[in-house]
Amino acid sequence: MYRLAVFDVDGTLVSREKRVLLDSTLEALSKLKERGIRIAISSGRPPFAMEKSLLEKIDFDYFVCSNGTYVMDGDRQELYRAEIAKETVEELRKDFTANDDALLFQFEDKSYIYHGFKRISSMIDRCLGRLDLLEDERETQDRHERSLPYEAVSVIAKERLEAYKKKYADFVFVEFMEDHYDFFFKHCNKATGVQALCEKLHIPMEEVICFGDALNDIEMLEQCGCGVAMGDAHEQAKNVADYITSSSEEDGIYRACIHFHLI
Repeated sequence: MYRLAVFDVDGTLVSREKRVLLDSTLEALSKLKERGIRIAISSGRPPFAMEKSLLEKIDFDYFVCSNGTYVMDGDRQELYRAEIAKETVEELRKDFTANDDALLFQFEDKSYIYHGFKRISSMIDRCLGRLDLLEDERETQDRHERSLPYEAVSVIAKERLEAYKKKYADFVFVEFMEDHYDFFFKHCNKATGVQALCEKLHIPMEEVICFGDALNDIEMLEQCGCGVAMGDAHEQAKNVADYITSSSEEDGIYRACIHFHLI
């Protein structure tokens, strides 16, 4: 019996291009909750930038955010954070400012830009269409004195990327646009975030079913009790999944829940 169901957002709960959230998906999520199965989002997004259309229509019990580096419950209470040490934050701040490479740190409340405000804010505006998530921290660069970040976003000149990777070898730098990178601890991914949640809930990973479609879902699909890949998922995600359902636009979540007798 599965006690926790975990869902990726983009390409899973909502379609990639049109951002469509099907009525059948909402029905499946509601029925899961009715049957006592807790539901969670697992996303690459930070906790304050979750899909509004989802939050307005369904009450999720938990959120695994920023590729597993931050976990919170439905009341936005922190359950886990893969915090970056103060000394490392200050070293990053010094290096990126000296090199004139843009740097943003993710905290629990907002994104704080330490250097390169225009470069990062223009990217956020293009990707999310929202600038209310940002704080300009260029003058003080001290938000980390109140709490520690768990992830960073950067714009790095190509000729300096390898030097950063060598110096900050504990981090993985994931390019999401040309010269734009998320970076966080190498040991973190969606699966480690789900594992941290399971430890809080005293639920074994074997009792978790998860749904995903992308490369950053692979570890989660591999390590949860049952990994369900969407019909239009990346081939590598399909290769590690226990079951392949139809796409998010073709009732994929609802059909998988029926297949596993969850609803």
